[in-house]
This record gives sequence, structure tokens and C-alpha cells, in this order.
Amino acid sequence: MSKRGIAAVAALMAVSLAVLGPTTAEAQQVRPSQGEADEAEEAGVDWQWDLRVRPRLEGRFNHRFGLEADEVRYGPGTEHSDAFSQQTRLGVRATRGALTGEAVAQHTALWGVFGGNQLTMPPLNLYRAWLRYDTEGPVFFDIGRFELAYGDERVLGAVGWSQVGRAWDGMRVGIRPVDDIQVDLFGARYDDAQAGFLSGDSFLSGAYGMWEPEAVDFLDAVDLYGLYDLQWGDPEGPERRQIIMFGSRVAAGVADLDATVEGGYQFGLRCPIEEGVDGCAGPRADIRAYFFDVELGYSLNDFRPFVGFSQASGDDDDPDVARSYTQLYPTGHKWLGFMDIIGPRTNIEEIRAGVNFNVAGGATIVAIHNFTRLQPERERVGTELNFKRFMTLSEAFTIGLGYGLFMPGPGVSTTDADPNILAHWGFVQAVGSF
Repeated sequence: MSKRGIAAVAALMAVSLAVLGPTTAEAQQVRPSQGEADEAEEAGVDWQWDLRVRPRLEGRFNHRFGLEADEVRYGPGTEHSDAFSQQTRLGVRATRGALTGEAVAQHTALWGVFGGNQLTMPPLNLYRAWLRYDTEGPVFFDIGRFELAYGDERVLGAVGWSQVGRAWDGMRVGIRPVDDIQVDLFGARYDDAQAGFLSGDSFLSGAYGMWEPEAVDFLDAVDLYGLYDLQWGDPEGPERRQIIMFGSRVAAGVADLDATVEGGYQFGLRCPIEEGVDGCAGPRADIRAYFFDVELGYSLNDFRPFVGFSQASGDDDDPDVARSYTQLYPTGHKWLGFMDIIGPRTNIEEIRAGVNFNVAGGATIVAIHNFTRLQPERERVGTELNFKRFMTLSEAFTIGLGYGLFMPGPGVSTTDADPNILAHWGFVQAVGSF
């Protein structure tokens, strides 16, 4: 970022801190002293501050599975890699009457990419900055930069694992007709190509309804949503697409048994994509695509074993219909294996099983995923083993570590060459919240 850009961000943060302010969902809030609280009460402003620092070391080994680079269908493309990364977020939130504001400055960088012999500068930006007017009745209004994260984040998520994260620039209206129902209406821009009015720009709009029924004991939540994703590019270019999606999520539980079912269907128009073809493989095609995900769990004191099954459609040989599911904007790392080898949820079937447990001051998950490619014919992609452990050492400090092992199948390769090497992944991170 240029010096002028950094100065602009710093000035905007200064104005935001003087008037408003954030806390992230993951950060520990610092409570003001009694004197500060009394002054804030007299001024009619409730202030909340937070600072979070999250360094992480992440390593990958054998991610080409013994194949040549152009033979690998899934994965990051590099055989071995190590990344020392860091995220720092400083935020402030202020509430005065019906008005609430939040501003979060974020710095993300790879260790070593600062100065050196290249005199490089790490990125600094305003991750979130929004205003909310809450009528204290059935409606509230948001405007600015905010996260869109709903349900289990299979379709819309903030990607909390990422050091960069995902936020949107736009407007949102929340409607609460009764205590247990809320409907969010939103419209946001996520890419401004800056080549002219609307040229190359991308937009997401939609409605997301949430019902948490108090009168139905076994039903925890019912979500209904409709989304419209528009990439306003060249009508004949590969970036042009219009996706309309309708979906639903239902979470229920009886005694110690819980279940979640989510699915969605897409239609619209988009450029057909084929492996080995750079750009459109033909004229824009009608979209007919779907996904669904089912998970069952059973709570045994501090342990919760679970099983799950998901499927996302892939393309067949029909040139006029695009049947590959487009995953839109989920927190994919949460669902399709921590190694992020599979990548976007499309043309894939997954079976998973595992256990979550909380013992010895920390949360742990152990899971296994089996992936199958659906089109042009079914073939096994591989099996992934995952382990993560997060430990709270104090109110302000946690550490985490994890390991992944991927056993590839023939579906990993784009040719007849067979993968013959296991892939490994691991990470260690610390989080300080103040």
C-alpha cells in the first residue's frame, strides 16, 4: 500500500475512533474502569475496544502426490511450502442511543515480507467499518463494510481461519416481526473493476430468513434464503455470470441427538468452464446445479461423535446446461477438510465422520473425510485425516495446533498417472486478545 493509502486508512481510523467503534466475535473485550464507565454513562456512549494478534506457522509437504505440476487436479499447486503469517486487528465499537458504529483496522502479512532488500510494505486496511441505526422495534439498518455470515457458513461465511477474512461493502436491513424470526435483506459490491460505470463489477444481493422457534422443542432453527450473484463483465467473456440460488437449513435435536440438513438449488446463466480451456468453453449456458449437506451428532458428556454426507453437482456432457455447483462465499475450510486440498465445493461427494470433545481446558476435533469426484464418471479423489486442538491458557491467550494427512486416489490426477505419495499438513498458532 502506498504512503498516501496508509495515511488515508489511518485518518479514517482516527475519525472512526473519535466517533464510533469494533469487536470481533473471536476477540476478548476489555472492560473500562469504573471511572471510565461513569464518564461514558454521563456522555451517553458505550465504548468497547479490542486488539487481537494471531501469528501462525503453516507447512505443507508432498502436495503434488508424486505427480507433475500439470497433472494435479486438486491442491495448492506447490509441492512443499511453509508460511509464517500474522493477522493483527484493532477495533472499537460505540453505541449511543439507537446508533451503533464499528471500525476494525487490520494488518496481515507474511513474516519476512517487510523491508528487507526489497523495501516491501505489508498490507494495512479497514476490514470492517459500519453504522447501524436500530429503531429498537422491528427494523434495523446497516451501511458500510460488514461481514455476511449465516447458519453454519456453508454458503455465506466470514472465513475466520483466513488471515485476511471476508467482508462486504453495502447495505443491510434487518426485520424482526416477532421475537424468534429475523429476515435480513442486503446488497453489496465485492469487486469494483474501476474500468468504467459497472464494467467488470460484481454484486451480491439477497434475503436470509432465520426462525428459532421457542414453541417447538425439537426444532432449533429453520433458515430460508434467496441470493442473486451478478458479475457484470463482458457479455461474451468468462467473468460474466448471473446466479440465482434458493436454499434452506434446518437444525433439530431430540435428547442428546442432533441433526442439521442444508441444501440449495441454483439457476441462471454463466460461462461454461472446461478443464484445459482458458476462458469460455462455449456460449453462456443455463445453470441447473445443487448441493446438500447432512450431519448427525450425539452428545456424550464432553464428547460429540458425528457422521455427515454432502454432495455438490458437477457438469455432464450437455453443452446447453451448466450443472456444476458454484459454492458462492462459504467458509470452506470448516467443511471440506482442513488441508484445503479439495478447494471449491463442486463436482464432489463427501462422507465424513469424527468426534468433537472438550477436555483439559481445550477443544479438539478428530475427523476423516472421503472424497469422490462425480463427473465425467465417479472416481475416488482421496481420504483425508484431520486433527485440531485449541487450548486456552488464560483469558487473553490461546494456542492451537493441527495435523492433516491426505491419501490420494486416482481422481487427484488429470491423466492416467497414479498418485503415489501421501500429503502432509500442519500448523501452530497463538492468539492474544486484549
